[in-house]
Amino acid sequence: MKRFRRLRSDERIRSLVRETHIERSMLVYPIFVEEGENIKTPVESMPGIYRYSPDRLDELLSEADKAGIAGVLVFGIPKHKDSLASSAYDENGVTQQAIRKIKKNNPGLLVIADVCLCEYTDHGHCGLVREDIIMAVDYASLKKGGFMRQKQKNNFSLRLRVVGGNVTAGQLAAIAEVAKKYGDGHVHLTSRQSIEIPFVKLDDISDVKAALAEGGVEPGVCGPRVRTVTACQGSEICPSGCIDTYSLAKELDDRYFARELPHKFKFGITGCQNNCLKAEENDLGIKGGIKVTWRKSDCIHCGVCIKACRNGALSTDDGKIVVDASKCNYCGRCVKSCPVESWDTVHGYIVSFGGLFGNSISKGETILPFIEDHEKLMAVCDAAVSFFNDYANPSERFRFTIERVGTDKFREYIINAYNNA
Repeated sequence: MKRFRRLRSDERIRSLVRETHIERSMLVYPIFVEEGENIKTPVESMPGIYRYSPDRLDELLSEADKAGIAGVLVFGIPKHKDSLASSAYDENGVTQQAIRKIKKNNPGLLVIADVCLCEYTDHGHCGLVREDIIMAVDYASLKKGGFMRQKQKNNFSLRLRVVGGNVTAGQLAAIAEVAKKYGDGHVHLTSRQSIEIPFVKLDDISDVKAALAEGGVEPGVCGPRVRTVTACQGSEICPSGCIDTYSLAKELDDRYFARELPHKFKFGITGCQNNCLKAEENDLGIKGGIKVTWRKSDCIHCGVCIKACRNGALSTDDGKIVVDASKCNYCGRCVKSCPVESWDTVHGYIVSFGGLFGNSISKGETILPFIEDHEKLMAVCDAAVSFFNDYANPSERFRFTIERVGTDKFREYIINAYNNA
């Protein structure tokens, strides 16, 4: 057997046919950053390699940059180590300081961070240890379950599931007890009718959830999914209410709560045209309304309904009450003010789509002026959520999905769902 070595016989032919080339621009330089100031300490096991404090990184980075090195891999060496590796997610930790400095002074360098926790834990494991089991902190799952990281190390604010703003006295007592025992003794009432318990520690999360469950309280959700449904008090309590908002909120919450979507999706229900819940600020807003028909046989022609109408939709003509459909907004004030109940009524829903209130502000738009049938309402809600799930890009709000895909296409989608229900 004879082995031919012609392709390796000299440098010129080797350079011509070699498959693998190594360039400086393909290399990443490891740097070890130690917490402190004016530090340059040799690493005995690696001759020529040093630990640098953040303030002395420039002397190393300028050399790497000039040499044409593609980037650096940052290994942090903190002073403080604990069982939770809290220095790893401290916004002022040594690694975080180093990364900010590198990006500011050497924007041309690629920056890679070592995310192993072994250098940050006091036990040296790469993950957290709980009951002799090595655990990694899954922040995404915690956020999905309503636990939002605070700026303070190892602290979370827990968002609770509050449907339609309705919390019982027993639930309030359980929440208060948990806030005292596991938080700092106070709660936060959010703009969307939820309750948050801040300063919950990572080690206490399981105990917190168990204590809340005993009081009939569940965690809420965050991130790209359907959030808890908000609602005003509605017709069961408020004199102006046209629909039972809380029952509808419960139904929608049971149907959609925590459903995974490309981005967050918010429902808001308001009972009448007073719009206390600001329905049009939600991805899908529902406003209660009443469609009216005048009943001549019972009318005493007192004129109270005409005075009560704020839109000028009512007038008299030859002894009859005339309803101008183009002006009526289904507020029901004529019905509620009538002393003899001389109106036939149909209670229903006015639905708006694509509302936003945050970094961008947009008023939700109505496609169907008035939905009388409850099943058709559910079909329209299903269609809106389905459209968002099918057409939205990741991290894209419903409003922007509608605009990108096309308002005509979305309108057709909703009308078809309504007609086929």
